[in-house]
Amino acid sequence: MSGDVDATPPVYLEAPRPWVHGRRPYLRLAAALVLAAFALLVLVALPRLILDGDAVATAVAVLTASLSGHLAGLFAFAGWRPRRRHVAPVAGTGLTFRYSRWAYYWPIGVKATLLAAFVLLCVLTRDPVGVGLLAVVASPVLIRSALFHLRMLRHGFGSLTLSPAGIHHHGAGFQHFVPWRAVIEVRPGRIAGHPALVIHNIPTDATRVRRQRFRRLGTLEEALLPSMTVRGSLPAADPEQVYLAVRHYFVNPGHRTELSSPAAVTRVRQGRFLIR
Repeated sequence: MSGDVDATPPVYLEAPRPWVHGRRPYLRLAAALVLAAFALLVLVALPRLILDGDAVATAVAVLTASLSGHLAGLFAFAGWRPRRRHVAPVAGTGLTFRYSRWAYYWPIGVKATLLAAFVLLCVLTRDPVGVGLLAVVASPVLIRSALFHLRMLRHGFGSLTLSPAGIHHHGAGFQHFVPWRAVIEVRPGRIAGHPALVIHNIPTDATRVRRQRFRRLGTLEEALLPSMTVRGSLPAADPEQVYLAVRHYFVNPGHRTELSSPAAVTRVRQGRFLIR
Protein backbone atom coordinates (compact mmCIF):
# COMPACT_ATOMS: atom_id res chain seq x y z
CA MET A 1 0.00 0.00 0.00
CA SER A 2 1.38 3.42 -0.89
CA GLY A 3 2.19 6.11 1.60
CA ASP A 4 0.41 8.92 -0.32
CA VAL A 5 -2.03 11.01 1.65
CA ASP A 6 -5.56 11.32 0.24
CA ALA A 7 -6.13 14.97 -0.69
CA THR A 8 -9.91 14.82 -0.30
CA PRO A 9 -11.31 16.18 2.97
CA PRO A 10 -11.89 13.32 5.39
CA VAL A 11 -15.44 12.37 6.18
CA TYR A 12 -15.70 10.67 9.54
CA LEU A 13 -18.42 8.11 9.28
CA GLU A 14 -20.48 6.77 12.13
CA ALA A 15 -18.65 3.70 13.34
CA PRO A 16 -20.03 0.54 11.73
CA ARG A 17 -20.92 -2.35 13.97
CA PRO A 18 -18.90 -5.45 13.15
CA TRP A 19 -20.22 -8.78 14.39
CA VAL A 20 -23.80 -7.44 14.70
CA HIS A 21 -25.13 -10.36 12.69
CA GLY A 22 -23.44 -13.00 14.81
CA ARG A 23 -25.18 -15.30 17.23
CA ARG A 24 -25.91 -13.89 20.63
CA PRO A 25 -24.30 -15.88 23.46
CA TYR A 26 -27.60 -16.41 25.26
CA LEU A 27 -26.73 -19.95 26.35
CA ARG A 28 -23.45 -18.89 27.98
CA LEU A 29 -25.07 -15.92 29.68
CA ALA A 30 -27.96 -18.07 30.93
CA ALA A 31 -25.47 -20.57 32.33
CA ALA A 32 -23.63 -17.72 34.04
CA LEU A 33 -26.85 -16.53 35.72
CA VAL A 34 -27.78 -20.03 36.90
CA LEU A 35 -24.30 -20.69 38.30
CA ALA A 36 -24.19 -17.29 40.00
CA ALA A 37 -27.59 -17.91 41.62
CA PHE A 38 -26.46 -21.36 42.79
CA ALA A 39 -23.27 -19.91 44.29
CA LEU A 40 -25.34 -17.30 46.13
CA LEU A 41 -27.64 -19.97 47.57
CA VAL A 42 -24.66 -21.96 48.83
CA LEU A 43 -23.20 -18.85 50.45
CA VAL A 44 -26.53 -18.17 52.17
CA ALA A 45 -26.43 -21.66 53.69
CA LEU A 46 -22.76 -21.38 54.66
CA PRO A 47 -23.23 -19.63 58.07
CA ARG A 48 -25.47 -22.47 59.23
CA LEU A 49 -22.81 -25.05 58.38
CA ILE A 50 -20.18 -23.03 60.22
CA LEU A 51 -22.37 -22.77 63.33
CA ASP A 52 -23.00 -26.53 63.23
CA GLY A 53 -19.26 -27.10 63.36
CA ASP A 54 -19.22 -29.40 60.34
CA ALA A 55 -15.77 -28.69 58.91
CA VAL A 56 -16.07 -31.08 55.98
CA ALA A 57 -19.45 -29.74 54.86
CA THR A 58 -18.19 -26.18 55.28
CA ALA A 59 -15.13 -26.85 53.11
CA VAL A 60 -17.27 -28.53 50.44
CA ALA A 61 -19.71 -25.61 50.47
CA VAL A 62 -16.92 -23.04 50.15
CA LEU A 63 -15.37 -24.88 47.21
CA THR A 64 -18.77 -25.38 45.58
CA ALA A 65 -19.61 -21.69 45.85
CA SER A 66 -16.16 -20.71 44.63
CA LEU A 67 -16.29 -23.04 41.63
CA SER A 68 -19.82 -21.98 40.69
CA GLY A 69 -18.91 -18.31 41.01
CA HIS A 70 -15.76 -18.65 38.93
CA LEU A 71 -17.57 -20.64 36.25
CA ALA A 72 -20.27 -17.97 36.17
CA GLY A 73 -17.62 -15.31 35.69
CA LEU A 74 -15.90 -17.32 32.98
CA PHE A 75 -19.15 -17.88 31.05
CA ALA A 76 -20.10 -14.22 31.36
CA PHE A 77 -16.64 -13.15 30.22
CA ALA A 78 -16.74 -15.56 27.27
CA GLY A 79 -20.03 -13.99 26.17
CA TRP A 80 -20.06 -10.83 24.12
CA ARG A 81 -19.61 -8.21 26.80
CA PRO A 82 -21.08 -4.68 26.54
CA ARG A 83 -19.04 -1.90 25.00
CA ARG A 84 -16.23 -0.64 27.21
CA ARG A 85 -15.40 2.76 25.76
CA HIS A 86 -14.32 4.07 29.16
CA VAL A 87 -11.14 1.97 28.89
CA ALA A 88 -8.74 4.00 26.76
CA PRO A 89 -5.60 2.84 24.96
CA VAL A 90 -2.21 4.08 26.09
CA ALA A 91 0.42 6.03 24.15
CA GLY A 92 4.14 5.30 24.21
CA THR A 93 6.12 3.73 21.43
CA GLY A 94 2.74 3.15 19.80
CA LEU A 95 -1.01 3.00 20.34
CA THR A 96 -1.45 0.07 22.73
CA PHE A 97 -4.63 -1.85 23.54
CA ARG A 98 -3.91 -3.97 26.59
CA TYR A 99 -5.51 -7.30 27.32
CA SER A 100 -8.08 -7.45 30.09
CA ARG A 101 -6.76 -8.93 33.35
CA TRP A 102 -10.03 -10.84 33.60
CA ALA A 103 -9.00 -12.82 30.53
CA TYR A 104 -6.32 -14.39 32.72
CA TYR A 105 -8.07 -14.44 36.08
CA TRP A 106 -11.21 -16.41 35.22
CA PRO A 107 -9.58 -19.46 33.57
CA ILE A 108 -6.85 -19.62 36.22
CA GLY A 109 -9.40 -19.13 39.01
CA VAL A 110 -11.55 -22.01 37.75
CA LYS A 111 -8.58 -24.36 37.51
CA ALA A 112 -7.23 -23.32 40.91
CA THR A 113 -10.61 -24.06 42.47
CA LEU A 114 -10.70 -27.45 40.75
CA LEU A 115 -7.23 -28.16 42.12
CA ALA A 116 -8.39 -27.28 45.63
CA ALA A 117 -11.40 -29.57 45.18
CA PHE A 118 -9.07 -32.37 44.05
CA VAL A 119 -6.89 -31.90 47.13
CA LEU A 120 -9.97 -31.98 49.37
CA LEU A 121 -11.17 -35.15 47.66
CA CYS A 122 -7.79 -36.79 48.29
CA VAL A 123 -7.97 -35.80 51.96
CA LEU A 124 -11.48 -37.18 52.33
CA THR A 125 -10.55 -40.40 50.53
CA ARG A 126 -8.93 -42.39 53.29
CA ASP A 127 -8.00 -45.24 50.99
CA PRO A 128 -4.33 -44.82 49.92
CA VAL A 129 -4.96 -46.87 46.77
CA GLY A 130 -7.83 -44.59 45.80
CA VAL A 131 -5.71 -41.49 46.39
CA GLY A 132 -2.95 -42.96 44.26
CA LEU A 133 -5.34 -43.69 41.41
CA LEU A 134 -6.75 -40.17 41.59
CA ALA A 135 -3.24 -38.72 41.47
CA VAL A 136 -2.26 -40.86 38.48
CA VAL A 137 -5.39 -39.85 36.56
CA ALA A 138 -5.26 -36.14 37.43
CA SER A 139 -1.51 -35.47 37.28
CA PRO A 140 -1.21 -35.21 33.46
CA VAL A 141 -4.11 -32.76 33.32
CA LEU A 142 -2.71 -30.67 36.17
CA ILE A 143 0.79 -30.58 34.69
CA ARG A 144 -0.49 -29.64 31.25
CA SER A 145 -2.68 -26.89 32.68
CA ALA A 146 0.17 -25.49 34.80
CA LEU A 147 2.56 -25.45 31.82
CA PHE A 148 -0.07 -23.74 29.66
CA HIS A 149 -0.59 -20.88 32.11
CA LEU A 150 3.13 -20.51 32.86
CA ARG A 151 3.73 -20.26 29.13
CA MET A 152 0.93 -17.73 28.80
CA LEU A 153 2.15 -15.49 31.65
CA ARG A 154 5.90 -15.80 31.21
CA HIS A 155 6.26 -12.42 29.51
CA GLY A 156 3.36 -10.66 31.16
CA PHE A 157 -0.09 -9.73 29.99
CA GLY A 158 -0.94 -9.49 26.30
CA SER A 159 -1.51 -6.42 24.16
CA LEU A 160 -1.95 -5.14 20.61
CA THR A 161 0.27 -2.19 19.67
CA LEU A 162 0.01 -0.05 16.53
CA SER A 163 3.17 1.89 15.70
CA PRO A 164 4.30 3.81 12.61
CA ALA A 165 6.37 0.74 11.68
CA GLY A 166 3.65 -1.88 11.99
CA ILE A 167 1.45 -3.96 14.30
CA HIS A 168 2.79 -5.91 17.27
CA HIS A 169 0.64 -8.57 18.93
CA HIS A 170 1.75 -9.89 22.31
CA GLY A 171 -0.42 -12.99 22.56
CA ALA A 172 -0.60 -15.88 25.02
CA GLY A 173 2.77 -17.58 24.66
CA PHE A 174 3.92 -15.80 21.51
CA GLN A 175 4.76 -12.42 20.01
CA HIS A 176 4.07 -11.41 16.41
CA PHE A 177 5.13 -8.29 14.53
CA VAL A 178 3.89 -7.39 11.03
CA PRO A 179 4.99 -4.24 9.15
CA TRP A 180 2.23 -2.17 7.60
CA ARG A 181 3.45 -2.91 4.09
CA ALA A 182 2.77 -6.61 4.70
CA VAL A 183 -0.86 -6.11 5.80
CA ILE A 184 -3.31 -6.94 3.02
CA GLU A 185 -6.65 -6.94 4.87
CA VAL A 186 -8.18 -6.08 8.24
CA ARG A 187 -11.61 -7.53 8.90
CA PRO A 188 -13.92 -8.75 11.66
CA GLY A 189 -14.16 -12.52 11.89
CA ARG A 190 -14.89 -15.37 14.27
CA ILE A 191 -12.79 -18.10 15.85
CA ALA A 192 -14.39 -20.93 17.81
CA GLY A 193 -17.66 -18.97 17.80
CA HIS A 194 -16.06 -15.86 19.32
CA PRO A 195 -15.86 -12.47 17.54
CA ALA A 196 -12.27 -11.75 16.54
CA LEU A 197 -10.14 -9.16 14.78
CA VAL A 198 -8.31 -10.80 11.86
CA ILE A 199 -5.31 -9.16 10.18
CA HIS A 200 -4.22 -10.95 7.03
CA ASN A 201 -0.63 -10.38 5.94
CA ILE A 202 2.04 -11.66 3.59
CA PRO A 203 5.49 -12.87 4.75
CA THR A 204 8.29 -10.28 4.61
CA ASP A 205 11.83 -10.03 5.89
CA ALA A 206 10.59 -7.63 8.60
CA THR A 207 7.88 -9.98 9.92
CA ARG A 208 8.82 -11.52 13.26
CA VAL A 209 7.28 -14.38 15.22
CA ARG A 210 8.62 -15.42 18.61
CA ARG A 211 7.10 -18.45 20.32
CA GLN A 212 7.62 -19.85 23.79
CA ARG A 213 8.44 -23.48 24.52
CA PHE A 214 5.79 -26.20 24.52
CA ARG A 215 4.18 -25.02 21.29
CA ARG A 216 1.67 -27.86 21.43
CA LEU A 217 0.07 -26.03 24.35
CA GLY A 218 -0.50 -22.92 22.23
CA THR A 219 -3.82 -21.14 21.79
CA LEU A 220 -5.96 -21.08 18.67
CA GLU A 221 -4.65 -17.59 17.88
CA GLU A 222 -1.14 -19.03 17.73
CA ALA A 223 -2.30 -21.91 15.54
CA LEU A 224 -3.73 -19.40 13.03
CA LEU A 225 -0.36 -17.73 12.41
CA PRO A 226 0.77 -16.08 10.15
CA SER A 227 -2.63 -14.37 10.24
CA MET A 228 -2.78 -12.07 13.25
CA THR A 229 -5.92 -12.88 15.24
CA VAL A 230 -7.17 -11.17 18.39
CA ARG A 231 -10.21 -12.63 20.12
CA GLY A 232 -12.76 -9.91 20.84
CA SER A 233 -13.10 -10.75 24.54
CA LEU A 234 -9.38 -10.25 25.24
CA PRO A 235 -8.79 -6.46 24.94
CA ALA A 236 -9.75 -4.37 27.94
CA ALA A 237 -11.04 -1.72 25.53
CA ASP A 238 -14.12 -2.06 23.36
CA PRO A 239 -13.26 -4.68 20.70
CA GLU A 240 -15.20 -2.70 18.10
CA GLN A 241 -13.04 0.29 18.95
CA VAL A 242 -9.90 -1.81 18.52
CA TYR A 243 -11.08 -3.06 15.13
CA LEU A 244 -11.96 0.43 13.90
CA ALA A 245 -8.59 1.81 15.02
CA VAL A 246 -6.64 -0.90 13.19
CA ARG A 247 -8.85 -0.54 10.13
CA HIS A 248 -8.46 3.25 10.13
CA TYR A 249 -4.67 3.18 10.13
CA PHE A 250 -4.66 0.39 7.57
CA VAL A 251 -6.66 2.40 5.00
CA ASN A 252 -5.14 5.78 5.96
CA PRO A 253 -1.35 5.36 5.79
CA GLY A 254 -0.82 9.11 5.99
CA HIS A 255 -2.11 9.08 9.57
CA ARG A 256 0.31 6.44 10.86
CA THR A 257 2.92 8.97 11.94
CA GLU A 258 0.61 10.04 14.77
CA LEU A 259 0.73 6.54 16.28
CA SER A 260 3.82 7.48 18.28
CA SER A 261 2.08 10.51 19.81
CA PRO A 262 -0.95 11.20 22.04
CA ALA A 263 -2.85 12.27 18.91
CA ALA A 264 -3.67 8.62 18.23
CA VAL A 265 -5.23 8.19 21.69
CA THR A 266 -7.26 11.36 21.13
CA ARG A 267 -8.51 10.04 17.79
CA VAL A 268 -9.62 6.75 19.35
CA ARG A 269 -11.34 8.46 22.28
CA GLN A 270 -13.24 10.76 19.92
CA GLY A 271 -14.04 7.94 17.50
CA ARG A 272 -12.69 9.85 14.48
CA PHE A 273 -12.26 6.89 12.16
CA LEU A 274 -12.25 7.23 8.38
CA ILE A 275 -13.39 3.86 7.04
CA ARG A 276 -13.48 3.59 3.26
